[in-house]
Amino acid sequence: MIGFFPDPYPDELLCSISARYQKIVQYETELIAVQDLFGVVKGNFVVDLPNRLQYLLDHLPKGHNYCFESLIYNNTLFPFYSPFLTKERKTRIFEEMAGSYKIGVHKLLGLTSSTIPLQKYMRYCPLCVQEDKDTYGETYWHRSHQIDGIDICAKHRVFLEQTNIFCRNRDLYRNRFLAAEQAITDISEPRPLNLSDEYHFIIDRIASLVQSLFVEYEYFSDCYSDQTINRYRSIFIERDLASYSGRIRVEKLIISFMEKYPDQLLQRLGLEINPKEPHNWLSLFFRPSSGIQHPLKHLLLLDFLEIHPLNFFQLPENYRPFGEANWPCLNPVCPDYKQMVISDYHSKPYYCKKTKIVKPIGTFSCPVCQFTYQRVGPDVSLSDRFQFYLISFHGKIWDDNLVKLWNDFSITQKEITKKLGLDWRTIEKHAIRLDLSIPRDCRYKTRTREDKKILLVSLKKQCSTVNSEKLDSYRTSFLEILKDNEGITRTQLKEIFYREYNWLSENDRPWLEANLPPSKKRYYGDSYESYWHERDLLIVNQIPDVVVKIKQISKPRPIRITLALIGRELGCKSTLQTKLSKLPKTKKLLDEVIETLEQFSIRRIWWAFDLFNQEKICPTKSQFLLKLNFEQSVKEKPLIQKNVSEALQLLDVYR
Repeated sequence: MIGFFPDPYPDELLCSISARYQKIVQYETELIAVQDLFGVVKGNFVVDLPNRLQYLLDHLPKGHNYCFESLIYNNTLFPFYSPFLTKERKTRIFEEMAGSYKIGVHKLLGLTSSTIPLQKYMRYCPLCVQEDKDTYGETYWHRSHQIDGIDICAKHRVFLEQTNIFCRNRDLYRNRFLAAEQAITDISEPRPLNLSDEYHFIIDRIASLVQSLFVEYEYFSDCYSDQTINRYRSIFIERDLASYSGRIRVEKLIISFMEKYPDQLLQRLGLEINPKEPHNWLSLFFRPSSGIQHPLKHLLLLDFLEIHPLNFFQLPENYRPFGEANWPCLNPVCPDYKQMVISDYHSKPYYCKKTKIVKPIGTFSCPVCQFTYQRVGPDVSLSDRFQFYLISFHGKIWDDNLVKLWNDFSITQKEITKKLGLDWRTIEKHAIRLDLSIPRDCRYKTRTREDKKILLVSLKKQCSTVNSEKLDSYRTSFLEILKDNEGITRTQLKEIFYREYNWLSENDRPWLEANLPPSKKRYYGDSYESYWHERDLLIVNQIPDVVVKIKQISKPRPIRITLALIGRELGCKSTLQTKLSKLPKTKKLLDEVIETLEQFSIRRIWWAFDLFNQEKICPTKSQFLLKLNFEQSVKEKPLIQKNVSEALQLLDVYR
């Protein structure tokens, strides 16, 4: 147990507190300080997300004010990542930081494969240093200054300055605690932001969002990423960046995104976007298989949508085109008419043929009277809640009221339509459904079952007579059209005489089919084979360039050469998938260039080799495999193991 431990300053990293402690106690060596605080001699102290915190807490003097959660949320960078993690992943990270690394916090956060450039040196803000010295008599390492990709101080709006203290290189920072007071000897002149500069203006907004994650950590500690993508979809639907079925319009999103953010900013953040590249980070962001996403990507998207993280996590988890519960019953004869008694609804996409627009359609059912109605969304105002376009089911209460009103001859038709909320023709249809007297005749108080049948047959005959006359009229008109336009095709009939064609198609389809002119079979002639031969030559000549282009893609990692990917690049994916038998030369070349999983894995091995070779780094086998991110079944293949061994052997010269 140690005798004391310094109280933390605001926004201070745990490594900074430990460095101040070491400076006060004046340990003989830094190794002893590490062993006393964290119980380890060998290993690396991680600056941003340290582990063995439980050991430190267990060896602090009695009566100390530290606890595990306060350390994590106040003295590490964990609040920066916390809102965008699932509950299960948060728990695993807590376990890792409490004890010794088993999997690694950085791997759990997806940082090992991130495209965001990692900072190599500790940084400081000149104005914060002076402010710290005036307030506390010494300066310290601020955690908000050590965020990858953010190179400004959100508090003072000046650029951060870099020290010569390594924060990531394992050899140069192994087991070292160096207080900021000792490291920052020559304070640089502050470099203020120029907010008229587009890059400065945007990065200032992003930095303020990062700062809010630290300041409001108590609120964000209860936020989880399980429904984050659904929240994005809800916003995209409202802004026409996604369909009502939830399909994100990626191309439109990318265009809007690139119009707002300059290439300089995206490149400096490691988030550049090539709109022609189907695997850029923005197009992959919303895929379930894309894994954990870096917080900077989330913050950039929230800035793009102009939504603060606090407001974002208060949004409903799913898109609500009809607003929040509850909804009214619209049955005029229900005791709860226009009362908000419906607590839920079912929604599905609705495609309007006239406007060619997909909109949501909601189905609402009253729990009291079972009256069920539908309406097309989304709601624009509160008054939309009291509208419907279709009644799916009327329910027993409505039916009973119709029977009662129908048989009460003191009530007029107009009064019935007003009370039931429907026009008279629709009410008559429901009267037939309920086996009521048709037509409703006030002179007859009662009717026998036989009378009802006779009246119903009479009514149907009247309708049949009218329809028969109309039918004969349309048939005659259609036959005259065929006679006057000899040789007319079916397509021309649909386009020119669409009124007659559509009516007969709906009401007399068998007769229409029997009298339509014979369909003309398409004759391809000699040009058919010639077309596919030319198409074959065209595609086969383009494939080598596409393969070279795909092989040149190395960020964030190489992409496997597949038939689908080649098809997308050439703009003929469907042709390659369905008509490959007509393209023999293309098929032969594709068989040669398409990569098997093993071939692709070997290419990735030598891609990783080139990266380490450029940096002149000799990784361990586990580090090399971590970079490759292979599945276990791939790692176990003999050919893969052989290539990994050869690559490591060549890199051994940098040891």
